[in-house]
Amino acid sequence: MARKKMRNKNDKTLKVVPEKKSILVELYENKLLRTKVDNAIDEDLGYDYIIELCKEYGLELSKSAISRYKTKRREAIQNGWDLGEYIDGRKKNNVSSIEDKEVDVSSKVNPSHPFEVAKKKTQDIYDDIEVLDNIIQAGALGLQYVDTVDPALAIKAMETKHKITNGQLQGMSLIGMRELLVKQNARDTAITQVILEYIPEEKHEEVMERLEETEKEFYENLDLDEEDMKLKQALDRVGYSI
Repeated sequence: MARKKMRNKNDKTLKVVPEKKSILVELYENKLLRTKVDNAIDEDLGYDYIIELCKEYGLELSKSAISRYKTKRREAIQNGWDLGEYIDGRKKNNVSSIEDKEVDVSSKVNPSHPFEVAKKKTQDIYDDIEVLDNIIQAGALGLQYVDTVDPALAIKAMETKHKITNGQLQGMSLIGMRELLVKQNARDTAITQVILEYIPEEKHEEVMERLEETEKEFYENLDLDEEDMKLKQALDRVGYSI
């Protein structure tokens, strides 16, 4: 746990004071409550229900806090981020640290240099499938507008994407897969909630931990052939796990 060092004006010794956790971190670390809250969000049970649910576990959660949690949870699922890291700021801090380093480097170069000018116009691309998806989507716009990708190129991109993935994406784009992942997470949460209803409450924490361990073991020991492994690696690079 992070701690802050404080010095008493009349005392030269240092006192260590534990840093208070944010309300969302407390929610995340309570696995059982988090599962119930996730299920309530997925079933759209409303803020008042979630607030009362949290009170039963000794956690005072405001509507604005619930709204922040809903947003962060969805963003984490869509981007393949670890929700715990995203909530407590580690994900944001890591990104900020990288951006700071980039600023320090750029300050030492000539901003008018052709390479620097070109670099500003580029976007981060995480996978070649993402590039193809962008071409396909731009090509779709080409059916209605002039200054876009030629529809013929879009069709070629579809064919290339099909070859790269061995057709296992079934024509689905990464945006479609992102929405599918959100729905899959909602389904898993709902199933877990139903299972817990048939288990004594004092066993809930133990069951949740065992479920997480089993899921991790399953994916670690998943028997994938060469083509499946290529697809998995491609999806992992853009934040989607199978």
